[in-house]
Amino acid sequence: MDEIWKTLVGLWWEKEKACAFAGPSRGYTEGRPIQVSEWVRYARKAPVKPPIDDVEAFGQKWWEWWVLMNPNWRERSSFAPRTHPRLEQTAGGEEWGAVDYSGPNRILNVLICLRWWKDAMGPNDDEEYWVEAVEDVIWALGQIRELTQSCSQQKASE
Repeated sequence: MDEIWKTLVGLWWEKEKACAFAGPSRGYTEGRPIQVSEWVRYARKAPVKPPIDDVEAFGQKWWEWWVLMNPNWRERSSFAPRTHPRLEQTAGGEEWGAVDYSGPNRILNVLICLRWWKDAMGPNDDEEYWVEAVEDVIWALGQIRELTQSCSQQKASE
């Protein structure tokens, strides 16, 4: 877990640094877990972690939010036995929409949510489900890094 998490945080840091840590004032709220909404509402008081009573449901909600945030050209397919739709990892366009934003209201929220999810896991929870999520964010950030030389500072639509 440590290496994959370091890879993700490193890619996020590169993007943020390149964009001078600036981004839209509003985050992508459609479908996001309620825990993120509450955390943002209370001014991101760290190190407070929200209660996550059902780790599997939280992971499912994270996936729903991530899928909505991704561009439509990323094909969604069923992925048995999982209930989350799998996003195909094939380059399909240069428009990354809501994923291609820096600042405290986009990918940082995605990373924080992933960390909460991991920290809430018990010994019987499926870590592979979480690893798939981290790998997909790593893939997306890697694609964005390859395709873009500058920061997207477009206004976010909700």
